[in-house]
Amino acid sequence: DGITTISLDSGLELNAAHDGLTIDGGSHVVFDGQNGQTFRVFTISEAANVTFKGLTFRNIETSVNGAAIAAAGTTGTITDETVTIDSCTFETNAGSLGGAVAMLNALNLKITNSSFSGNTATQAGGAVYSGNGNVTISGSTFTSDTADRGGAVYNVAGNVEISNSIFTGNVANATSTNANAGNGGAILVNSSDLTIFQSLIANNTASGQGGGVYVGSANTDISWSTIVNNTAGLTQNDLYVESESAKLSAANSIIFMISPNTVNVSQTNLINVLLDIFTDPARGDYSLKLSPDSVAVIDKSGVLSGEPTTDLAGNTRAGNGTSYDCGAYEFLVGTPASLPYSDTADAAFASLGEDDLAADLDQF
Repeated sequence: DGITTISLDSGLELNAAHDGLTIDGGSHVVFDGQNGQTFRVFTISEAANVTFKGLTFRNIETSVNGAAIAAAGTTGTITDETVTIDSCTFETNAGSLGGAVAMLNALNLKITNSSFSGNTATQAGGAVYSGNGNVTISGSTFTSDTADRGGAVYNVAGNVEISNSIFTGNVANATSTNANAGNGGAILVNSSDLTIFQSLIANNTASGQGGGVYVGSANTDISWSTIVNNTAGLTQNDLYVESESAKLSAANSIIFMISPNTVNVSQTNLINVLLDIFTDPARGDYSLKLSPDSVAVIDKSGVLSGEPTTDLAGNTRAGNGTSYDCGAYEFLVGTPASLPYSDTADAAFASLGEDDLAADLDQF
């Protein structure tokens, strides 16, 4: 029946006694760091399976790691415990490691259908920082997050899986002497495995290496993705692989500028073409359009069925051609507009002179 404000004097601590707990805000609960609040909202001090759902965290500024949610217990080997973030929103939060979320111990992290925008980390991971656990991100967006390294997401060790997600406008700007300072405009993964499936990574910036993605020694698998128009201060590229021993596999994807130091590169239908294939990249629209250059992309995967059955926008794959298009988006043939018809209208049109009606068919 209205807005109720509850002022917190300190953050909320969760431990092993809360294993299996779900905190569901139903998209009606907002944690707002107003009035100079400087403490983290949720601290998970011991290993536990905890789910955060339908919550909004904004304007929380703190000098600790993970201003909104952090697992801050003892470090150790990767465990089966998982922190799940589902349908949550994180806006303009600021922390040290992980502007919004930090997994400092070995808990795994699962993020689904969530959005991160304008979050800042003074060290690593403008939106999300992960230490030794696995990270899974799906159906989520990361926009205008900023850090010294890993503008949106930073992972030290543990597998990282990213699917059906969008990373745009994130920035890694070196402000420290760390070896990775300025690397990974959107994503930085040091070791273990990185998988990127049907995602868009565009218009991100790094003052160092890897404007879109920086990979240390991780084995990387990219498919059905569009990684373009990212910039880096030291190497102007979209994807940078540091280690010679790392393996890179890319298939049915569009990547303009790739700089792998590794010799272990496997690629199938990896497209490097002009921005002219996209509808309006200046406005962030990386859907495909028909152009002389898009002949290298449209219907060129050779895949006729199976996953992914829909593209990043939810459109049916191969809905207008013989096979799936490369990249995150499927080209859509426009449906011609039709004018309403009736006998009365037909008679009226028949009585018109040649100068009485002008139709711009380009509009249809």
